[in-house]
Amino acid sequence: MQMRPTEQPILEMVLAAIDQIAWKAEQNGQEICLEGAQDICGVYDRRWIEEALFNLLDNAVKYGEKGRKIIVSMEEYPMVVRIDVKNYGVPLTRAEYGKVYQRFYRGNNAALVKEGVGLGLYLTRKILNQENGYVKAEVWRTEAWREEVWRAEITEGAAETQGGDTSLKGQGSVFSIFLPKSQ
Repeated sequence: MQMRPTEQPILEMVLAAIDQIAWKAEQNGQEICLEGAQDICGVYDRRWIEEALFNLLDNAVKYGEKGRKIIVSMEEYPMVVRIDVKNYGVPLTRAEYGKVYQRFYRGNNAALVKEGVGLGLYLTRKILNQENGYVKAEVWRTEAWREEVWRAEITEGAAETQGGDTSLKGQGSVFSIFLPKSQ
């Protein structure tokens, strides 16, 4: 891999990666939503970072709940640019945080997905290391999800919630790409 990082806008690259996976998400009834600052720049090689972001989006589609949103957000910090890919579904366990980047590693949720060989996150990390960036995995839960669980405990497993957009309630995994903001 030969990297040629230059300072350039993030949005166009993010949209191109989303374009590559949109048909697959649509087949699963998943909508990809874009949030955050859209006028930010970072220092990166477009070809390789687009590939890394595509790998994260592909995992979000494969391991995310069908019919749920996948959220891509962009944020600017003083030294770095952050791109998050969140999906709803069974989150990674803390024990898997480091393992998911190993070559050919297939996580606990991989038994549910037949496609893939466990190279996407490995390549993503390798690309980002060469770009002076990094990738991070976390579990996330919405406040609405916590409230829903609390309410279910009180009512002994009540299945219905009291209004609100249930597509925004839940838990899942978030993978974050961090890129240098300037050279």
